[in-house]
Amino acid sequence: MVLTGSSRRGARIAASLSAFTLALSGVAAAQVAAPPDAQAGGIIARTDADGDVRLTSEAAIVSLKDGQEQIDLQLSLAAAVPSIGFIVPTPAPATVSVGTFIEFTFITNEMQPQTNTSDEWWRSEPASTASTVTPTADPTRIQLGPVEATALAASDVDGLNAWLAANAYVLPAGATDVLAGYAARGWSFVAMKLTADKPLSGELVPIRLNFAAEEMVYPLLASTAGTGAWSLNLYTIADHRQTVTYADGTSVTHSVTWARQIRNGSLLLRGSYLTAINLQFTGPGAIKGDLRIAQAPSDAEVGTVVENHQYWGLFGIPLGRLLVGFAIGVGVVILVLTLLPSFRRRK
Repeated sequence: MVLTGSSRRGARIAASLSAFTLALSGVAAAQVAAPPDAQAGGIIARTDADGDVRLTSEAAIVSLKDGQEQIDLQLSLAAAVPSIGFIVPTPAPATVSVGTFIEFTFITNEMQPQTNTSDEWWRSEPASTASTVTPTADPTRIQLGPVEATALAASDVDGLNAWLAANAYVLPAGATDVLAGYAARGWSFVAMKLTADKPLSGELVPIRLNFAAEEMVYPLLASTAGTGAWSLNLYTIADHRQTVTYADGTSVTHSVTWARQIRNGSLLLRGSYLTAINLQFTGPGAIKGDLRIAQAPSDAEVGTVVENHQYWGLFGIPLGRLLVGFAIGVGVVILVLTLLPSFRRRK
């Protein structure tokens, strides 16, 4: 870690971090008029003329094998430009490549629950189960060109500034403190130029990052440089079910939507158990740190079975109750007809 060693070394580091913050301040100050939305596990840099670059959704497949973590990051953006800068902090230097949609397709196919259908004769259909599905158009998929990636050490502020200047990019408000915080922890950065032959409005081809790690992490804290509510779909592949906390061990609100042993042969190359985790944030202020991904207490399955109830009824009344009522009514009529002659004779 950067913050270890002698007091003299500590003083040099403190001075370096101070210079890092001051050097970035001038760059960040240039971006005032159009702050971006949530930053998607990284920081979006763009030119002043870019206008709004809005994140509409984010998904990531995370795995760790033989001391190497792999993140496949898939973003959906609403942007009017064909180029943006994207800075991702990683705990160790990372290599970057353009991925494919196929692994996310494998994930979708893997998460197909078994449906159990049962007839309901005695209960009415709850009002909440009735829903109207509005068809949506298939999302536009944007093929990225070659990703120009520049690896930067935590102390390489000159390299970061040179990269920003060469691409006429500016940082969003709030990015200075975020980057300085990562630098203080000795993290590295990958600065990427993402380009396409049309505006980056739609689902971008996934970006794959590989770096050395002892445990799975996700650079969530970078998202505090954005604004607005957002959500993250995190798919972890490991030998067991996983759970998430902040890096300091404190809890983070999340929901597990899927957990089961993997059956797809291609996904098995990365691990044997898939856990799908959804996280919702009301805004950057709700984010308290990076995510730590660790083994859950059990491998209990989640979401693998869907109970489909078929309700039988008439005019909102369960058919079973109607039949019982009808049978009781018929029984009463028969009883009356049976007792009626005897009643008449007594008169």
